Amino acid sequence: MQTALEKTTTIRKLHVDRGQAYGRGDVEGYLSYYADDASMFISGKESKLEELAREVRSLFERGGRVATLDVPAEPEVLLNEAGDAAVVGFAWRETFRNPDGTISNSRFYETDIWFRRRGKWQIVKFHFTTLTE
Repeated sequence: MQTALEKTTTIRKLHVDRGQAYGRGDVEGYLSYYADDASMFISGKESKLEELAREVRSLFERGGRVATLDVPAEPEVLLNEAGDAAVVGFAWRETFRNPDGTISNSRFYETDIWFRRRGKWQIVKFHFTTLTE
């Protein structure tokens, strides 16, 4: 059985791995960190995983690419007492080359709720806010 510190370390590693998958354009790898029933609140709009998947796939398939990505390696992680749920909050930055060739430099704040189900940690709730563009 993992200690709270080991669980926090595991979640931080998953957090970094998910960011790296996104950064290299591995859309399916990135999406694999979300539970099938995950729900999201992205910049003022509620959605489900299917919508996020459709938008991210389209963006990358049309030629969008991450130029730089700055995601903290050790975000704040709050575990529940049972050790099967965690909240991760962090600010991050991205420089993105859009499909039309324009470059965007943005800063975001994100809150992820991870659950451990059937031995696997996945994001079940995702809140994403654009701070600056």
